[in-house]
Amino acid sequence: MDGVWRTIKGRRVFIKNGETPTEAFKRQYINEEKISKNQKEQIEKSENEIYSLNIEYLYAIDENGNVSKFSSNLPNAVLKKDIDLSKVKNAICVHNHPSGSCFSPGDIFTFVDYDMKETRVICKQNDKIVEYSFKKDKNFDYTFTYPEFKKNFDKNKKNLIKEVNSGNMTVDYANKMLSESSEKWFNENSSKYNFIYKKEIKGWKRKDT
Repeated sequence: MDGVWRTIKGRRVFIKNGETPTEAFKRQYINEEKISKNQKEQIEKSENEIYSLNIEYLYAIDENGNVSKFSSNLPNAVLKKDIDLSKVKNAICVHNHPSGSCFSPGDIFTFVDYDMKETRVICKQNDKIVEYSFKKDKNFDYTFTYPEFKKNFDKNKKNLIKEVNSGNMTVDYANKMLSESSEKWFNENSSKYNFIYKKEIKGWKRKDT
């Protein structure tokens, strides 16, 4: 499903073809669960702390604003099997992607496996700071969400690796294309599989500019 991005009330909104701006804004923002002031403050503080780092970190923020921090000290993976992740259950979890990419299949698998309330990615994309968020809607269908997204992701990744190996594309550009294909999949399938997905351009000043 095609559509366009617009800024409405200071927030980035994806408007699907055939959908009014008001309907799109309500679908992505009005129906959100309430987040406490303290939790909201800790989420923003956590995102500001990790978005520019070169290794992945995951911060789990519970409803009282308590923050638990995790890292595998790797640039492309945030969790290790020996880390106690009991504190991520029912928490809003934010982690950074040094590559600047959207969610990976592993992010969605972990979201469900550890029963997170919401998962977010914060990252740098050129001169912007971008936040992606994913959470369950009513009647969320994990049975198809994860395998269908992974199938789409793996297919696109395989094709892009061929382009890189043949010299037709740089690794950075391939990562950008893979991220954009993932964004497209989430936008097209949120209603079909009953999840809530958003992409927001943050208004902060980048630390390295």
